[in-house]
Amino acid sequence: MSSPVRRQLLEAVRRDPGVRLHELAQLVGLSPGSLKWHMAVLQRTGFVTEHKGGPARFYSARDAFPELRAILPILAGIRSNQRKETLLRLATEPGPMTTTSMSAALGVTPGSARNGLDFLVAQGLATKGQAGPAATYLISPLGRRVVAWLNKG
Repeated sequence: MSSPVRRQLLEAVRRDPGVRLHELAQLVGLSPGSLKWHMAVLQRTGFVTEHKGGPARFYSARDAFPELRAILPILAGIRSNQRKETLLRLATEPGPMTTTSMSAALGVTPGSARNGLDFLVAQGLATKGQAGPAATYLISPLGRRVVAWLNKG
Protein backbone atom coordinates (compact mmCIF):
# COMPACT_ATOMS: atom_id res chain seq x y z
CA MET A 1 0.00 0.00 0.00
CA SER A 2 1.59 3.23 -1.13
CA SER A 3 -0.37 5.76 0.93
CA PRO A 4 1.02 6.40 4.42
CA VAL A 5 -2.38 7.80 5.46
CA ARG A 6 -4.17 4.58 4.45
CA ARG A 7 -1.51 2.47 6.19
CA GLN A 8 -2.09 4.52 9.35
CA LEU A 9 -5.86 4.11 9.03
CA LEU A 10 -5.58 0.35 8.48
CA GLU A 11 -3.37 -0.04 11.54
CA ALA A 12 -5.86 1.98 13.61
CA VAL A 13 -8.72 -0.24 12.45
CA ARG A 14 -6.73 -3.38 13.29
CA ARG A 15 -5.91 -2.05 16.77
CA ASP A 16 -9.50 -1.03 17.52
CA PRO A 17 -12.05 -3.19 15.68
CA GLY A 18 -15.33 -1.34 15.42
CA VAL A 19 -13.65 2.07 15.54
CA ARG A 20 -15.95 4.93 14.56
CA LEU A 21 -15.32 7.23 11.63
CA HIS A 22 -15.11 10.32 13.85
CA GLU A 23 -12.53 8.56 16.07
CA LEU A 24 -10.39 7.89 12.99
CA ALA A 25 -10.73 11.53 11.98
CA GLN A 26 -9.36 12.64 15.34
CA LEU A 27 -6.51 10.17 15.09
CA VAL A 28 -5.21 11.21 11.67
CA GLY A 29 -6.43 14.81 11.54
CA LEU A 30 -8.19 14.54 8.18
CA SER A 31 -11.31 16.37 7.07
CA PRO A 32 -14.43 14.18 7.01
CA GLY A 33 -14.51 14.19 3.21
CA SER A 34 -10.87 13.20 2.84
CA LEU A 35 -11.21 10.50 5.48
CA LYS A 36 -14.31 9.04 3.81
CA TRP A 37 -12.42 8.93 0.51
CA HIS A 38 -9.46 7.06 2.04
CA MET A 39 -11.79 4.64 3.84
CA ALA A 40 -13.70 4.02 0.59
CA VAL A 41 -10.39 3.14 -1.11
CA LEU A 42 -9.59 0.71 1.73
CA GLN A 43 -13.04 -0.86 1.33
CA ARG A 44 -12.78 -1.18 -2.47
CA THR A 45 -9.37 -2.80 -2.18
CA GLY A 46 -10.68 -5.27 0.39
CA PHE A 47 -8.73 -4.13 3.45
CA VAL A 48 -11.64 -2.94 5.61
CA THR A 49 -15.36 -3.51 6.09
CA GLU A 50 -17.83 -0.78 7.03
CA HIS A 51 -20.78 -1.37 9.36
CA LYS A 52 -23.47 1.17 10.12
CA GLY A 53 -25.07 1.58 13.53
CA GLY A 54 -27.64 4.35 13.29
CA PRO A 55 -25.91 7.41 11.86
CA ALA A 56 -22.45 6.17 12.89
CA ARG A 57 -20.02 4.23 10.69
CA PHE A 58 -17.76 1.57 12.18
CA TYR A 59 -14.81 -0.18 10.57
CA SER A 60 -13.04 -3.49 10.95
CA ALA A 61 -10.12 -5.02 9.10
CA ARG A 62 -11.08 -7.80 6.69
CA ASP A 63 -8.31 -9.96 8.11
CA ALA A 64 -9.89 -9.82 11.58
CA PHE A 65 -10.63 -13.27 12.86
CA PRO A 66 -14.07 -14.84 12.27
CA GLU A 67 -15.40 -14.34 15.81
CA LEU A 68 -14.93 -10.61 15.46
CA ARG A 69 -16.66 -10.54 12.08
CA ALA A 70 -19.61 -12.32 13.68
CA ILE A 71 -20.01 -9.84 16.54
CA LEU A 72 -19.03 -6.60 14.80
CA PRO A 73 -22.56 -5.61 13.74
CA ILE A 74 -23.70 -6.11 17.35
CA LEU A 75 -20.64 -4.27 18.66
CA ALA A 76 -21.37 -1.37 16.31
CA GLY A 77 -24.95 -1.16 17.58
CA ILE A 78 -23.81 -1.20 21.21
CA ARG A 79 -21.02 1.35 20.71
CA SER A 80 -23.43 3.77 19.04
CA ASN A 81 -25.66 3.88 22.14
CA GLN A 82 -24.02 4.76 25.47
CA ARG A 83 -26.97 3.56 27.55
CA LYS A 84 -26.97 0.11 25.91
CA GLU A 85 -23.22 -0.15 26.37
CA THR A 86 -23.54 0.76 30.06
CA LEU A 87 -26.39 -1.72 30.46
CA LEU A 88 -24.33 -4.50 28.90
CA ARG A 89 -21.35 -3.70 31.13
CA LEU A 90 -23.60 -3.75 34.22
CA ALA A 91 -24.93 -7.12 33.10
CA THR A 92 -21.52 -8.68 33.67
CA GLU A 93 -21.87 -8.28 37.43
CA PRO A 94 -22.61 -11.52 39.30
CA GLY A 95 -26.18 -12.74 39.57
CA PRO A 96 -29.29 -12.06 37.55
CA MET A 97 -30.48 -8.55 36.77
CA THR A 98 -34.02 -7.32 37.11
CA THR A 99 -35.70 -4.37 35.47
CA THR A 100 -35.84 -2.66 38.87
CA SER A 101 -32.14 -3.16 39.66
CA MET A 102 -31.07 -1.97 36.20
CA SER A 103 -33.34 1.08 36.22
CA ALA A 104 -31.89 2.08 39.60
CA ALA A 105 -28.29 1.54 38.40
CA LEU A 106 -28.85 3.53 35.22
CA GLY A 107 -31.10 6.22 36.69
CA VAL A 108 -33.84 5.56 34.14
CA THR A 109 -37.46 4.43 34.33
CA PRO A 110 -38.18 0.71 34.62
CA GLY A 111 -39.76 0.81 31.15
CA SER A 112 -36.59 2.24 29.65
CA ALA A 113 -34.49 -0.39 31.43
CA ARG A 114 -36.83 -3.14 30.20
CA ASN A 115 -36.49 -1.88 26.61
CA GLY A 116 -32.70 -1.97 26.92
CA LEU A 117 -32.72 -5.43 28.49
CA ASP A 118 -35.09 -6.71 25.79
CA PHE A 119 -32.66 -5.33 23.18
CA LEU A 120 -29.84 -7.33 24.80
CA VAL A 121 -32.00 -10.48 24.69
CA ALA A 122 -32.97 -9.87 21.04
CA GLN A 123 -29.28 -9.53 20.10
CA GLY A 124 -28.40 -12.74 21.96
CA LEU A 125 -26.35 -10.81 24.53
CA ALA A 126 -28.52 -11.85 27.48
CA THR A 127 -31.16 -14.43 28.36
CA LYS A 128 -34.47 -13.77 30.05
CA GLY A 129 -35.92 -15.87 32.87
CA GLN A 130 -38.41 -15.58 35.68
CA ALA A 131 -37.94 -15.48 39.47
CA GLY A 132 -41.37 -15.24 41.02
CA PRO A 133 -43.10 -12.17 39.62
CA ALA A 134 -39.86 -10.56 38.42
CA ALA A 135 -38.26 -11.07 35.03
CA THR A 136 -34.55 -11.79 35.38
CA TYR A 137 -31.77 -11.34 32.85
CA LEU A 138 -28.36 -13.02 32.64
CA ILE A 139 -25.52 -12.11 30.32
CA SER A 140 -24.88 -14.74 27.63
CA PRO A 141 -21.51 -16.04 26.44
CA LEU A 142 -21.89 -13.82 23.36
CA GLY A 143 -22.57 -10.86 25.64
CA ARG A 144 -19.35 -11.61 27.54
CA ARG A 145 -17.40 -11.69 24.25
CA VAL A 146 -18.87 -8.33 23.19
CA VAL A 147 -17.92 -6.81 26.57
CA ALA A 148 -14.40 -8.19 26.16
CA TRP A 149 -14.16 -6.41 22.80
CA LEU A 150 -15.58 -3.21 24.27
CA ASN A 151 -12.94 -3.37 26.99
CA LYS A 152 -10.18 -3.58 24.36
CA GLY A 153 -11.08 -0.11 23.09
